[in-house]
Amino acid sequence: MATSSDVLKIAANEVGYSRWNDPLPGTKYGRWYAELTNSSYFGTSGVPFCAMFVSWVLNKAGVKCNYFPKAVAFDKSDRNELGSAYVDKYNLKPGDVISFDWDGDDGGDHVGFVEKVYSNYVSTIEGNTDNGIVARKTRYYSSIICGVRPKYSSSPSNSATGNSLVKQGQQYLVNHGFSVGSSGIDGYYGQDTRAGLIKFVQTQLNKYGAGLTVDGLNGPLTKRAWEKYGPVYYNVDKWSLVLAVQTALLCHGYSVGSSGIDGYCGNDTNKAIKSFQKDYNLDVDGYVGPATFSKLF
Repeated sequence: MATSSDVLKIAANEVGYSRWNDPLPGTKYGRWYAELTNSSYFGTSGVPFCAMFVSWVLNKAGVKCNYFPKAVAFDKSDRNELGSAYVDKYNLKPGDVISFDWDGDDGGDHVGFVEKVYSNYVSTIEGNTDNGIVARKTRYYSSIICGVRPKYSSSPSNSATGNSLVKQGQQYLVNHGFSVGSSGIDGYYGQDTRAGLIKFVQTQLNKYGAGLTVDGLNGPLTKRAWEKYGPVYYNVDKWSLVLAVQTALLCHGYSVGSSGIDGYCGNDTNKAIKSFQKDYNLDVDGYVGPATFSKLF
């Protein structure tokens, strides 16, 4: 699990991104969410992206948190909207996500990350500000509704090295010819690693006759192929697909035991599946069926 420092480092690296300099439709954050939800709307031009920027950063860091569009509207009565702890605006810390009210109606209009806290204001990193860019801003408490604190790790970590379990998963993908993006084996589960992971599971499904196009998109055909060929559970005899599940678990930061990616769904892999299911509010049955597959890949 990442720390708040890890998340702020990723957010800071995005400062300067402009939707107007992006050669593709929409924004990189919107295209990510469109792919994640199979909803093309979010990848189109003109869609506000402050909440999608926050979600993209947390996802890249491997922080488990609900998606943030509703965070734009969260207020003091919606303390669990983000699956995280409500924070009064006068108790903010770096890494908190804050909601802003521009028109005085106590309804949220915008979100961003707290980077530093001062006596009368906070400095932030925000997406979709200053006419469509990611930028640092100074925000006074009068414009802040409240904050939420994602479930960060309390233990120190080196944000430059990332999560070692995620690195194991990325290394396995790269060793088998699947790209994890230009950042390489960095220990962060982001869009490029996810695309490589989906290509890997599509390739594995094709060994059973699925006939999928290996495009890195977890669309309806891939999901249907998993329903037909792919349920993975304790001691199942589907070696190729267990490899994909184990790789995915590592990419999400879950250990599959000392044997690593070995194609055997034993006690350690079964435990990792159940831990993943618990963290993502799925049925904790150790069975990688359609619902768990959709979250895992």
